[in-house]
Amino acid sequence: MWLLILCLKYNLSNSFIFNLKIINMFRKPIKIKSNTPVKSSERKNIKDKIHKQYPILTEEDLNYMLPKKEALNNVKIVTASDETVLVYTIQKRPICFELYGKVFPTLNLLWQFPKLVHNFTTHKEVMEFINAGADLMLPGVLTPPPHTNLSKYGVLQKEDIVAINLSTNKASFAVGTAVMSSAEMGLTGGKGKCVKIIHFLGDKLCTLEGQSSLPLPNMGPPDWLKMSSYEEDFPSLGSMPRKVPLPADCDKVNNDLSETEIKVKDVPEEEKDSQVPEEATVDADQEITQEEMDELLHSCFFTAIKYSKTLTLPILTSNFYKLQVLAACPPHKNLDIKKSSFKKLKPFLDKMCQDNIISVKEIKKGVESVVAINKNHPKFESFYVKPEDRPGAKNQENSSSDAKTVIESYIITQAVLPIFSSGESKLHKGMKYKVPRLENILENMSPRINVNMTILSWFSLIQLLRRSVRAQMLLLGKKYMKKCANR
Repeated sequence: MWLLILCLKYNLSNSFIFNLKIINMFRKPIKIKSNTPVKSSERKNIKDKIHKQYPILTEEDLNYMLPKKEALNNVKIVTASDETVLVYTIQKRPICFELYGKVFPTLNLLWQFPKLVHNFTTHKEVMEFINAGADLMLPGVLTPPPHTNLSKYGVLQKEDIVAINLSTNKASFAVGTAVMSSAEMGLTGGKGKCVKIIHFLGDKLCTLEGQSSLPLPNMGPPDWLKMSSYEEDFPSLGSMPRKVPLPADCDKVNNDLSETEIKVKDVPEEEKDSQVPEEATVDADQEITQEEMDELLHSCFFTAIKYSKTLTLPILTSNFYKLQVLAACPPHKNLDIKKSSFKKLKPFLDKMCQDNIISVKEIKKGVESVVAINKNHPKFESFYVKPEDRPGAKNQENSSSDAKTVIESYIITQAVLPIFSSGESKLHKGMKYKVPRLENILENMSPRINVNMTILSWFSLIQLLRRSVRAQMLLLGKKYMKKCANR
């Protein structure tokens, strides 16, 4: 009631009410409205709903998350702000909850699947403020260094579901929504709000149905913060760089190369010349391997997202592949995604989403679109294609050969008509003149200019001269104005 009075008194917006409800979601006591077991027929719908929200989960992961032998309950709760939330529990432990049309994972679920959502890393001291009801701010976020090839703030859109972990423990201790997109976070200079907290360790959702809150498991620091050893990560000055261990197959490859060198040396020179064309024809006829097809697919993908001039977002994934990726394939090669290790387009795009290079969202059932590209990703920044090999390079060369010459010209309008209508040869509205001709007219008009010209005509002449791209026109205009001022 007090919230309604406050909003009516100060004319607060609905977004303020929405944010306030989210902030106080599970901090205050909650009421259980109903607790019913989920039927076997409804279990599949819940599983499909979770998989739609998190497509990176496999069928095996979903079966592990929702085991058939364990009872799945649907608990309907009412928060202190009169919000109804559906919570799915297994053995009285919440695994996920539905809120505003989204399926949010609980901390119990994120401890089983740490990579389910993007995690922001912060210091241990920030955890106390978040548990007290504060949101996560950008100054408190730790970002990966450039050599880790990880995006600074991930590939996120506004209000995407995210989690928060510590620099000493990658186990998530809070869940919320992104206040802004990753691109907007990069433009703020590390200032402003980052995550709105909805669920955190120790809130009323963790103690649902009278269960005690589980302690935060120790899963070790995030991978990008781990050190292999102090000596390797911080070598002493003047020490020799450590040798990178080579694969076991390298010795075999070296032996094979040495044998081929010996064989080539034993072959007479006349036979060498005859053997070269045969080897070349064999290599040309060989089919492309799966690894080479994967490399070609990645190359065409990065060429499309970085150098394509016709790419506009959002774009359907099918159109993105047909119109952009295939168009970026070199003319002497043939891109066939079926011959790659991905076999289909969706697994490849899912992999690019996991690497935080692009962001794909499902518009409606079975229809997905590419909605964002992370141009700050190290792979995106390091990828380079020569200008002559980029898409549309040949079309630009052909168009440049057929280019037409553009001649600058001006049309007399009503605003400048009083200026040009004075004199012996009167000009009319709509007449078109080229720049050299217009310069001659202005020079010849200076001794016959009408002194009683209106201020509007003077202003129009100045505007005409300013819009000219030629310095000579501007110079002539200044001289012309100076002559008239002396009169």
